[in-house]
Amino acid sequence: MILIKLGGSIITNKGKPQSARRKTIDNILKQIKRIDESKILVHGGGSYGHYWSVKYGMHTKPARYSLKGLSVVKNSMIELDKIILNSATKNRLNPYCLPPTDFMNGNKPIRSKIEKIGEIAKSGLTPVTYGDALWYGQKKSYILSGDVIMTAIAKVLKPRLSVFVLNVDGVYTDTRSKKLIYDFKKETPKISK
Repeated sequence: MILIKLGGSIITNKGKPQSARRKTIDNILKQIKRIDESKILVHGGGSYGHYWSVKYGMHTKPARYSLKGLSVVKNSMIELDKIILNSATKNRLNPYCLPPTDFMNGNKPIRSKIEKIGEIAKSGLTPVTYGDALWYGQKKSYILSGDVIMTAIAKVLKPRLSVFVLNVDGVYTDTRSKKLIYDFKKETPKISK
């Protein structure tokens, strides 16, 4: 099984709100179709959800963020996911939409639901999920990033490979220094916020 993250920077025009890079998405998914192995896709928000979460000051820590912001981020991610699903259908990937609320409770992953994602992938469907704005409870919400989803799924399903398709130079030891990791045996990458 292969776990694939489509970064928001590669699938959207980050400088222009609500702007998908449709040809790029089609080309990436055409290549992913060639992989003869079960796969799970996770995508980021780019100029959709990420743009609006910044605009409304929403973060990964649960808090009482603007209800309008929560609604706008969530709706924009559904719109971007629909673009990904349509391209995946066109490229015969048999996509199966899985909003993160299907496998998250508050900000905790639900192991049994993640195991089901693996079963869905092994059946020949391609589960597709995404970073999103989620309800936490007690009038709080938070941003669940695609990177956190990748980690949660990988911990449970132990994929043969995790691939990050990004519009950056590589995986950094930290984003400030931009020092690249060349050998994952020597250094453990960290997900920075």
